[in-house]
Amino acid sequence: MHGVKPLYFYEHDKLFCFASEIKALLEMPLIHKRLNKRALYHYLTFANAPVPETFFEAIHKLEAGTYLAIDAKGKKGHVRYWDPARFSASSGSVHDERECIDKIRSLLRQAVSRRMVSDVPFGVFLSGGVDSSLNVALMAEQMDRPVETFSVGILGDPSNEFNYARQVARHFNANHHEIMIGDDDFISFLPRMAYLQDEPMADPVCVPLYYVSKLARESGTIVIQVGEGSDEIFAGYEMYNSFRTWTDGSYRYYSALPGFVKEIIYSIGQGLLDPAMSDALRRASLSEPLFMGNAIAFWDIEKRHLLKNPLKEDTSSGLISGIYRKFANGDTLWKMINLELKNRLPELLLMRVDKMSMGASIETPVPFLDEDLVEYALTIPSELKQKNGHNKYILKKAAEGIIPDDIIYRKKWGFCGSATNMMTDKIVNYAREKILESPLTAEVFNRAYISQIFEKHIKQKRFNSFKIWNLLNLTLWHEQWFQTADRQPS
Repeated sequence: MHGVKPLYFYEHDKLFCFASEIKALLEMPLIHKRLNKRALYHYLTFANAPVPETFFEAIHKLEAGTYLAIDAKGKKGHVRYWDPARFSASSGSVHDERECIDKIRSLLRQAVSRRMVSDVPFGVFLSGGVDSSLNVALMAEQMDRPVETFSVGILGDPSNEFNYARQVARHFNANHHEIMIGDDDFISFLPRMAYLQDEPMADPVCVPLYYVSKLARESGTIVIQVGEGSDEIFAGYEMYNSFRTWTDGSYRYYSALPGFVKEIIYSIGQGLLDPAMSDALRRASLSEPLFMGNAIAFWDIEKRHLLKNPLKEDTSSGLISGIYRKFANGDTLWKMINLELKNRLPELLLMRVDKMSMGASIETPVPFLDEDLVEYALTIPSELKQKNGHNKYILKKAAEGIIPDDIIYRKKWGFCGSATNMMTDKIVNYAREKILESPLTAEVFNRAYISQIFEKHIKQKRFNSFKIWNLLNLTLWHEQWFQTADRQPS
């Protein structure tokens, strides 16, 4: 319903076929591989190809919350059976904080329990954050044996969370497993990563996710609960705070200026400001809604320099504006959450978990995306999601008494940190060689501009880790699917 599992389909003339993996469709003799450059354009911004696009022309993804109906005559129709737009704070009756806390606890217990109906060993990917720790705690309540927990770390990473994970594991008497990976593990897995992904998804977390999935499988635990979805439905990202503050403040006043004044400011500022701010000024000058993505590699203004032949239409901005128009009646935070539910969560975060875990032959149910929990969470007012300086305020209050307070209120880190701490000098040098020598770069990109990206990063003038990873992931994918005989990497 929320995009936990993908479905791809191909249609041309009278041929229609579908599969849960693109590589299965590519085995069909009548399906020919052709690069979808529109998907590539979107990917450079969003780190994924937004639905219904894929990187292969004529192969499409089914949007989360929809199904495709085909009658005996071959007539097709997309039917939406679930839409987050139906739920908002104004559509619900959530006002009392105590009542809300009790309801969240009840729904979370129900969500975890629903995903334990099996006779196979269960476990949790444990970072020591609120979401994974709640999964452990609520699973432990319902088990008569220790919960199997699994953590992964990056060698030399200052944001290593092993100590927090160990604390939670000890607190709930879990059977804890750990794995540490380094540069060589990282680089050796990359060809197989490109094969498992089917199409690029620019998140370096794919690498540690695969290794911790493999660790779970080798331990005999084949169903692992994960914490995806919590940050989206309960507003857990710090970026949400920044977005809400700026949109409801400075951006609103700036947008109200006369058009010619905004155009003058934009023309002066675009060469002086960073790409994100330049993009914001451009949107304001065109009276478009502001967009501050949680993980943007290349803004539209940068793609004009990166690509040899940029698309004439501003497709990424158009995609964002179209989604925002659908949620015109919601407040700023609600719009941002719904944008994440439409694109980043189903097309990047859930896909990375599904592709990497299936590559290690394990299942990864997602309790925080339980239908009842999601629908209730979407009706919770923004002031209960962000309050007293805390993101995810109401979930943290619900977690009190279930997991230790120092786990609930510690500083938030991403899973294994971010691209910045994963992209070591060795991996950056590997990426530079791969990207600059790629036939795809010669065909599509401005090689001199890419060289500048590396030069600024190496000289620490600008941290371009995410840009580099975005291009590396794309390069490896193109090498796997367009430059080899489609052999499966070991």
